[in-house]
Amino acid sequence: MASKKHNTPIKKHNSTIIPVQLAGMLGVIAVIIWMAYRSAIGNDYAYDDLAYVLENGVIRNFSWRAAWTEFILGNYHPLTAISLKIDHSIGELNPRNYHIHNIILHVLNTLLLGYYTFKLLKNERTALIAALLFGVHPLHTESVMWISERKDVLYTLFFLGGLITWIQYRETNKPVYYIYTILLFVLSCLSKGMAVVFPAVIWLTDYLLSPEKFLFKPKAWRIPQLIPFLILALGFGILAIYVQNKFGAVYHVKYLQMDYTVFHKILMVIHGYTFYLVKLIWPMGLCAYHPYPRIVDGALPWAYYIPPFYLMALGTLTWIMRKQKIFIYALLFYTLVLLPVLQILPVGENIVAERYAYLSTLGWFIFAGWSFSNLFEKFKIGNPGLIGIIIYAILLSWVTFNRGKDWKDNLTLFRDVTEKYPDNPPAHNNTGYGYEQIKQFDKAIFHYRKAISLDSNYADVYYNIGSIYGEDLAVYDSGIYYLRVALKKNPEKLEAYNNLGTFYFQLGLLDSAIINYQKVLDGRPNYSLGWYNLGCVYYRQSAFDKALQAYERSSQLDPSFPEVWTSLGNTYGSMGNGSKQIEAYKEGARRGSQPAQEVLRQQKIAW
Repeated sequence: MASKKHNTPIKKHNSTIIPVQLAGMLGVIAVIIWMAYRSAIGNDYAYDDLAYVLENGVIRNFSWRAAWTEFILGNYHPLTAISLKIDHSIGELNPRNYHIHNIILHVLNTLLLGYYTFKLLKNERTALIAALLFGVHPLHTESVMWISERKDVLYTLFFLGGLITWIQYRETNKPVYYIYTILLFVLSCLSKGMAVVFPAVIWLTDYLLSPEKFLFKPKAWRIPQLIPFLILALGFGILAIYVQNKFGAVYHVKYLQMDYTVFHKILMVIHGYTFYLVKLIWPMGLCAYHPYPRIVDGALPWAYYIPPFYLMALGTLTWIMRKQKIFIYALLFYTLVLLPVLQILPVGENIVAERYAYLSTLGWFIFAGWSFSNLFEKFKIGNPGLIGIIIYAILLSWVTFNRGKDWKDNLTLFRDVTEKYPDNPPAHNNTGYGYEQIKQFDKAIFHYRKAISLDSNYADVYYNIGSIYGEDLAVYDSGIYYLRVALKKNPEKLEAYNNLGTFYFQLGLLDSAIINYQKVLDGRPNYSLGWYNLGCVYYRQSAFDKALQAYERSSQLDPSFPEVWTSLGNTYGSMGNGSKQIEAYKEGARRGSQPAQEVLRQQKIAW
């Protein structure tokens, strides 16, 4: 009778490293990570940071109610908003504070990964190697160096904390650790919706720490203990899908204007699944934007026909390593965490996004630490092996440090994207916006026109060109023309109505200005700037009662807007209410309005 085959249990290595030394080495790793990411500290805002921070009323004009009830760019993450508000309270809009906060969170995540690995495998060397490689790997630069991805590093912090308390619960069976785990899971979900995979990961943790037959013994799955997590995950998952749909971030093939076949879609999913594995091994060619491929003569670009071979190689390796629980753990960890963002249901404009690798690849770093530790012990090359790992980590750190320079600002970031994807319309649109920010309008218009030549239905580009002509060059007729084209391409582009109103205002066509501002407010009644602009038109018409109502509405929606208080003061003055005029000027002066400050100085009134 043949003997039964069992999965090989994880070997618990003997280690000469004492806990104090482990803590000291993790401290050294923290310093190495800081050095690798320090190039990001002096960077400016980039990509979606304008909307997430600079124009985010939830952060600029913080209220607990807004933080917990409002959505930001198709996401519900109140704890992330609170985290960003902390930075705003310290240094207002200085990007340095936001970058430092991101790096600190990444360092903490690295230390938690090291501790989680130690709790799993009871081997200090494995924990140190896993933490070091995770901490410095260039694939994580997007999550750490992009301020808007605060949600990534924050939700991972709570996620890892929850995994550690779950192990504590397993070891002690104390209910308090179970409660801690639920609490940390909820905090993780409130930081980013991707945390809904947490129940699957604690199930994997149980698999790694349980007898060999765990996968085939549902009775060992702690189903009763998992039920609260599954219910919470379902609730947060439904909320995330609802918010994405409400914001319009869930894309459909029709919207992408791509005639993808089922075969194409399968190839794209395989490409996404293997992309991060390839970048783990060879972290070159990193980019902030990876667009959906275009169909040419019924075929995808040739690069999409290679990943199936990677998948076959992975399948072969899985068969070879099928008895190693740590490999199966890493593979399932990667697959389950990545599954919601494999673009089976298209979300966003990226076919892949490097930020999705931040948590999903965590299991592979643990596996790498285990593998190297095994090799060092087997061939008795402990010190030389560690030196080799350190040299490799230094090389990764150098790549990470240089990648930080690409995130310097919006223009630098998207010039890099256009170099890697020269035929991508959004890349040129964002590069054009980068040039617009530094007042190089000829170069901006060049890239905008390039984007139009690649996609004649790209409404955002027409809007941007129109804004340059009207706002920056004062060529209002051309600005109006391009904004009307933008609205024809996308009638829901409400910002175009706002700018149309402003251009008509500058031309003295006040009735047309009111019509367009009202169209904005019909679709977005809480748009503070729209109410302010409408108030300016009424003030020009000497309709002071209507102007006052519009300005007051604007000030209620965004009290941090200095100009609205100055305009309120002017309106009260025109209506003969001197006391309220001074009161409004004082508020404007406190908010930073220079005209209000000048008026109060002339009257020798303190604010």
